[in-house]
Amino acid sequence: MKWRTIAGLYAIAVSIFMFWIWMYFAITNNVPFFEERPLEMSLHIAAEMMTCMALLAGGIGLLKSISWGRSVYFLGMGMLAYALVNSPGMYVESGMTLMAAVFPPSFLVAVVFIVVPLIKMAKDDF
Repeated sequence: MKWRTIAGLYAIAVSIFMFWIWMYFAITNNVPFFEERPLEMSLHIAAEMMTCMALLAGGIGLLKSISWGRSVYFLGMGMLAYALVNSPGMYVESGMTLMAAVFPPSFLVAVVFIVVPLIKMAKDDF
């Protein structure tokens, strides 16, 4: 399987998971930190939904070899990397270290899905 396909599937899977987890929090009326910081969390969720859209579009663009697919994929991956660096702080400050522990390994995987395609692109193999 080509890296373009693997990266596209990864982006789509992460997009679906991010959307699903926020929908789960909303449906169960259990959005973290919403009671204490409603505006901040609303904007945080909006940014994460934009990340989902960029990852989904970029993943589809890669799978279908659409001309803008690579650009949107890297945009979405950059947004994801930012979210994975920014988000753990909220959980650490609230003593939710187990939740915060999920982010560093996720960040490392995201970095692989940024760096390897960039290397492949330099060799005209992505």
